[in-house]
Amino acid sequence: MSLLLRYSKLGFEVTLRLDSRELECLAVTLHSSALVDISECSAETSAHLVWQRASRGRWRILLKGQPWEAEWSQAEDLYLQSDSLLDDLVRERLTTVPLLHAGGVVDAKGRALVICGASGAGKTSLVLACILRGWNWLSDELLCFRQKDSRMAEGFRRNFNLKQRSFSCFPQTSDLPGNREIMVNDSRKCIRFLNPDALRCGSFASSGIVAAIVVPAYDAGAPTPASTALSGLGLVQSLAPELRACDPVTLAWLAEIGRTVPAFALRYRTPDGAAEHLENLVNQF
Repeated sequence: MSLLLRYSKLGFEVTLRLDSRELECLAVTLHSSALVDISECSAETSAHLVWQRASRGRWRILLKGQPWEAEWSQAEDLYLQSDSLLDDLVRERLTTVPLLHAGGVVDAKGRALVICGASGAGKTSLVLACILRGWNWLSDELLCFRQKDSRMAEGFRRNFNLKQRSFSCFPQTSDLPGNREIMVNDSRKCIRFLNPDALRCGSFASSGIVAAIVVPAYDAGAPTPASTALSGLGLVQSLAPELRACDPVTLAWLAEIGRTVPAFALRYRTPDGAAEHLENLVNQF
Protein backbone atom coordinates (compact mmCIF):
# COMPACT_ATOMS: atom_id res chain seq x y z
CA MET A 1 0.00 0.00 0.00
CA SER A 2 1.02 3.59 -0.64
CA LEU A 3 0.52 6.50 1.75
CA LEU A 4 -1.35 9.73 1.01
CA LEU A 5 -0.38 12.91 2.88
CA ARG A 6 -2.88 15.79 2.76
CA TYR A 7 -1.87 19.40 3.39
CA SER A 8 -4.03 22.48 3.89
CA LYS A 9 -2.69 25.86 2.77
CA LEU A 10 -4.85 28.99 2.53
CA GLY A 11 -7.93 26.77 2.33
CA PHE A 12 -6.56 24.69 -0.56
CA GLU A 13 -5.70 21.01 -0.31
CA VAL A 14 -2.51 19.62 -1.83
CA THR A 15 -1.51 15.96 -1.65
CA LEU A 16 1.64 13.86 -1.69
CA ARG A 17 1.59 10.11 -2.36
CA LEU A 18 4.41 7.86 -1.20
CA ASP A 19 4.77 4.72 -3.27
CA SER A 20 7.68 3.57 -1.11
CA ARG A 21 6.97 3.26 2.62
CA GLU A 22 10.67 3.59 3.42
CA LEU A 23 10.25 7.31 2.72
CA GLU A 24 7.62 7.81 5.44
CA CYS A 25 9.99 9.11 8.14
CA LEU A 26 11.36 11.64 5.68
CA ALA A 27 7.99 12.70 4.28
CA VAL A 28 6.21 13.34 7.59
CA THR A 29 8.61 16.20 8.36
CA LEU A 30 7.90 17.92 5.01
CA HIS A 31 5.68 20.98 5.65
CA SER A 32 4.46 19.22 8.81
CA SER A 33 2.93 22.50 10.05
CA ALA A 34 0.40 22.18 7.19
CA LEU A 35 -0.06 18.39 7.33
CA VAL A 36 -3.63 17.46 8.28
CA ASP A 37 -3.93 13.75 7.51
CA ILE A 38 -2.01 10.60 6.52
CA SER A 39 -3.87 7.58 5.18
CA GLU A 40 -3.19 4.40 3.26
CA CYS A 41 -4.06 4.40 -0.42
CA SER A 42 -3.38 2.49 -3.62
CA ALA A 43 -0.64 3.30 -6.12
CA GLU A 44 -3.40 4.51 -8.47
CA THR A 45 -4.73 7.16 -6.07
CA SER A 46 -4.55 10.62 -7.63
CA ALA A 47 -2.13 13.07 -5.98
CA HIS A 48 -0.49 16.36 -6.86
CA LEU A 49 2.97 14.98 -6.03
CA VAL A 50 4.25 11.41 -5.96
CA TRP A 51 7.53 10.07 -4.58
CA GLN A 52 8.56 6.75 -6.05
CA ARG A 53 11.47 4.55 -7.04
CA ALA A 54 12.91 5.02 -10.51
CA SER A 55 15.37 2.76 -12.31
CA ARG A 56 18.82 1.81 -10.99
CA GLY A 57 17.85 2.52 -7.39
CA ARG A 58 17.19 6.19 -8.01
CA TRP A 59 14.22 8.33 -6.95
CA ARG A 60 11.81 10.53 -8.87
CA ILE A 61 8.92 12.93 -8.41
CA LEU A 62 5.70 12.88 -10.37
CA LEU A 63 4.05 16.29 -10.62
CA LYS A 64 0.38 16.01 -11.59
CA GLY A 65 1.06 12.54 -12.93
CA GLN A 66 4.11 13.43 -15.04
CA PRO A 67 7.82 12.85 -14.24
CA TRP A 68 9.33 16.09 -12.98
CA GLU A 69 12.82 17.09 -14.03
CA ALA A 70 15.68 14.76 -13.06
CA GLU A 71 15.98 11.56 -11.04
CA TRP A 72 18.00 11.59 -7.84
CA SER A 73 20.23 9.13 -6.04
CA GLN A 74 19.44 10.57 -2.59
CA ALA A 75 15.92 10.59 -1.16
CA GLU A 76 16.70 13.92 0.55
CA ASP A 77 16.66 15.53 -2.90
CA LEU A 78 12.96 14.67 -3.14
CA TYR A 79 12.47 16.62 0.07
CA LEU A 80 14.38 19.68 -1.14
CA GLN A 81 12.50 19.83 -4.44
CA SER A 82 9.07 19.16 -2.91
CA ASP A 83 9.52 21.89 -0.31
CA SER A 84 9.09 24.43 -3.13
CA LEU A 85 6.69 22.40 -5.27
CA LEU A 86 4.05 22.25 -2.51
CA ASP A 87 4.12 26.06 -2.35
CA ASP A 88 3.95 26.36 -6.14
CA LEU A 89 0.84 24.17 -6.26
CA VAL A 90 -0.94 26.75 -4.11
CA ARG A 91 0.50 29.79 -5.89
CA GLU A 92 -0.89 28.65 -9.23
CA ARG A 93 -4.42 28.74 -7.78
CA LEU A 94 -4.00 32.35 -6.66
CA THR A 95 -2.88 34.08 -9.84
CA THR A 96 -5.46 36.87 -9.52
CA VAL A 97 -4.64 37.98 -5.96
CA PRO A 98 -1.57 39.71 -4.48
CA LEU A 99 1.07 37.26 -3.25
CA LEU A 100 4.16 38.73 -1.61
CA HIS A 101 7.46 36.95 -1.04
CA ALA A 102 7.74 37.98 2.61
CA GLY A 103 7.64 36.85 6.19
CA GLY A 104 5.04 38.01 8.67
CA VAL A 105 4.24 38.02 12.38
CA VAL A 106 1.21 39.16 14.38
CA ASP A 107 1.14 40.62 17.89
CA ALA A 108 -1.51 40.07 20.57
CA LYS A 109 -3.55 42.99 19.20
CA GLY A 110 -3.76 41.43 15.72
CA ARG A 111 -1.28 43.88 14.20
CA ALA A 112 0.85 42.32 11.49
CA LEU A 113 4.43 43.17 10.66
CA VAL A 114 5.44 42.29 7.10
CA ILE A 115 9.14 41.46 6.64
CA CYS A 116 10.24 41.82 3.00
CA GLY A 117 13.49 41.33 1.16
CA ALA A 118 15.48 38.94 -0.99
CA SER A 119 16.61 35.51 0.14
CA GLY A 120 19.34 35.95 2.75
CA ALA A 121 17.97 39.24 4.10
CA GLY A 122 16.99 37.55 7.35
CA LYS A 123 13.22 37.12 7.01
CA THR A 124 13.12 33.70 8.68
CA SER A 125 15.53 34.73 11.45
CA LEU A 126 13.47 37.79 12.31
CA VAL A 127 10.20 35.84 12.26
CA LEU A 128 11.73 33.26 14.62
CA ALA A 129 13.08 35.95 16.94
CA CYS A 130 9.63 37.55 17.08
CA ILE A 131 8.00 34.17 17.87
CA LEU A 132 10.37 33.82 20.82
CA ARG A 133 9.17 37.22 22.06
CA GLY A 134 5.53 36.08 21.98
CA TRP A 135 4.40 37.06 18.49
CA ASN A 136 2.47 34.61 16.33
CA TRP A 137 3.70 33.72 12.86
CA LEU A 138 2.03 34.16 9.49
CA SER A 139 4.83 32.81 7.31
CA ASP A 140 8.54 33.08 6.62
CA GLU A 141 8.07 32.93 2.84
CA LEU A 142 4.71 33.93 1.37
CA LEU A 143 1.83 36.21 2.34
CA CYS A 144 -1.55 36.41 0.61
CA PHE A 145 -3.74 39.53 0.37
CA ARG A 146 -7.05 38.41 -1.12
CA GLN A 147 -9.50 39.96 1.35
CA LYS A 148 -11.59 43.09 0.76
CA ASP A 149 -9.37 44.98 3.19
CA SER A 150 -6.08 45.17 1.30
CA ARG A 151 -4.19 45.36 4.61
CA MET A 152 -5.40 41.91 5.69
CA ALA A 153 -2.46 39.50 5.43
CA GLU A 154 -3.28 35.79 5.42
CA GLY A 155 -0.86 33.28 6.90
CA PHE A 156 0.74 30.56 4.82
CA ARG A 157 1.52 27.34 6.67
CA ARG A 158 4.90 25.87 5.79
CA ASN A 159 7.94 24.73 7.71
CA PHE A 160 10.73 27.26 8.06
CA ASN A 161 14.06 26.56 6.42
CA LEU A 162 17.07 27.99 8.19
CA LYS A 163 20.49 28.27 6.62
CA GLN A 164 23.44 27.47 8.85
CA ARG A 165 24.30 31.10 9.59
CA SER A 166 20.73 31.61 10.76
CA PHE A 167 20.17 28.52 12.88
CA SER A 168 23.45 29.08 14.71
CA CYS A 169 21.66 32.08 16.29
CA PHE A 170 18.85 29.85 17.57
CA PRO A 171 20.21 26.95 19.67
CA GLN A 172 16.67 26.33 20.93
CA THR A 173 15.77 24.98 17.47
CA SER A 174 18.42 22.24 17.49
CA ASP A 175 16.39 19.40 19.01
CA LEU A 176 12.79 20.23 18.15
CA PRO A 177 10.60 17.25 17.22
CA GLY A 178 10.24 16.83 13.48
CA ASN A 179 13.39 18.76 12.59
CA ARG A 180 15.12 17.76 9.38
CA GLU A 181 18.63 18.85 8.46
CA ILE A 182 19.71 18.34 4.86
CA MET A 183 23.01 19.07 3.17
CA VAL A 184 22.56 20.84 -0.15
CA ASN A 185 25.02 19.08 -2.44
CA ASP A 186 25.72 21.90 -4.87
CA SER A 187 26.65 24.35 -2.11
CA ARG A 188 27.67 21.96 0.69
CA LYS A 189 25.53 24.00 3.06
CA CYS A 190 23.23 22.56 5.69
CA ILE A 191 19.60 23.67 5.88
CA ARG A 192 17.49 23.05 8.97
CA PHE A 193 13.77 22.57 8.30
CA LEU A 194 11.55 23.02 11.35
CA ASN A 195 7.90 23.27 12.27
CA PRO A 196 7.60 26.61 14.10
CA ASP A 197 4.66 25.26 16.11
CA ALA A 198 7.16 22.90 17.77
CA LEU A 199 9.00 25.98 19.00
CA ARG A 200 5.84 27.42 20.55
CA CYS A 201 2.62 25.42 20.29
CA GLY A 202 -0.32 27.24 18.74
CA SER A 203 1.82 30.11 17.46
CA PHE A 204 0.35 30.19 13.94
CA ALA A 205 -1.89 33.14 13.05
CA SER A 206 -4.29 32.76 10.15
CA SER A 207 -4.39 36.51 9.49
CA GLY A 208 -3.49 39.97 10.73
CA ILE A 209 -3.93 43.62 9.75
CA VAL A 210 -0.68 45.07 8.40
CA ALA A 211 0.61 47.77 10.74
CA ALA A 212 4.07 48.21 9.21
CA ILE A 213 6.41 46.87 6.54
CA VAL A 214 10.12 46.40 7.18
CA VAL A 215 12.96 45.71 4.74
CA PRO A 216 15.86 44.23 6.77
CA ALA A 217 19.55 44.08 5.95
CA TYR A 218 22.12 42.23 8.05
CA ASP A 219 25.01 44.49 9.11
CA ALA A 220 27.81 42.90 11.13
CA GLY A 221 29.04 46.36 12.11
CA ALA A 222 25.75 47.69 13.45
CA PRO A 223 26.11 48.24 17.24
CA THR A 224 22.34 48.43 17.68
CA PRO A 225 19.38 47.95 15.31
CA ALA A 226 18.51 51.11 13.39
CA SER A 227 15.45 51.80 11.25
CA THR A 228 14.75 54.63 8.82
CA ALA A 229 11.39 55.51 7.30
CA LEU A 230 10.73 54.64 3.66
CA SER A 231 8.35 56.50 1.38
CA GLY A 232 6.06 54.50 -0.88
CA LEU A 233 8.53 55.04 -3.71
CA GLY A 234 11.44 54.16 -1.43
CA LEU A 235 9.74 50.90 -0.49
CA VAL A 236 9.29 49.94 -4.13
CA GLN A 237 12.88 50.90 -4.96
CA SER A 238 14.30 48.89 -2.04
CA LEU A 239 12.41 45.82 -3.25
CA ALA A 240 13.20 46.33 -6.94
CA PRO A 241 15.16 43.07 -7.42
CA GLU A 242 12.31 41.09 -5.88
CA LEU A 243 9.60 42.91 -7.80
CA ARG A 244 10.94 41.93 -11.20
CA ALA A 245 9.27 38.57 -10.71
CA CYS A 246 6.01 40.04 -9.37
CA ASP A 247 2.76 40.03 -11.31
CA PRO A 248 0.84 43.28 -12.02
CA VAL A 249 -1.74 42.48 -9.32
CA THR A 250 0.93 42.35 -6.61
CA LEU A 251 2.67 45.47 -7.92
CA ALA A 252 -0.62 47.40 -7.81
CA TRP A 253 -1.27 46.19 -4.26
CA LEU A 254 2.22 47.23 -3.14
CA ALA A 255 1.79 50.71 -4.65
CA GLU A 256 -1.49 51.13 -2.74
CA ILE A 257 -0.25 49.74 0.57
CA GLY A 258 2.91 51.84 0.36
CA ARG A 259 0.74 54.98 0.53
CA THR A 260 -1.23 53.90 3.60
CA VAL A 261 1.10 51.77 5.76
CA PRO A 262 4.42 52.94 7.27
CA ALA A 263 7.52 51.23 5.90
CA PHE A 264 11.06 51.09 7.25
CA ALA A 265 14.53 49.96 6.26
CA LEU A 266 16.22 48.08 9.11
CA ARG A 267 19.90 47.40 9.67
CA TYR A 268 20.68 44.86 12.38
CA ARG A 269 23.37 42.55 13.70
CA THR A 270 21.45 40.08 15.88
CA PRO A 271 17.90 38.78 15.28
CA ASP A 272 16.87 39.09 18.94
CA GLY A 273 17.95 42.74 19.10
CA ALA A 274 16.11 43.43 15.85
CA ALA A 275 12.93 41.76 17.14
CA GLU A 276 12.91 43.96 20.25
CA HIS A 277 13.45 47.04 18.09
CA LEU A 278 10.58 46.06 15.78
CA GLU A 279 8.28 45.45 18.72
CA ASN A 280 8.96 48.97 20.01
CA LEU A 281 8.46 50.34 16.50
CA VAL A 282 5.03 48.75 16.05
CA ASN A 283 3.94 49.89 19.51
CA GLN A 284 4.31 53.49 18.33
CA PHE A 285 1.31 53.10 15.99
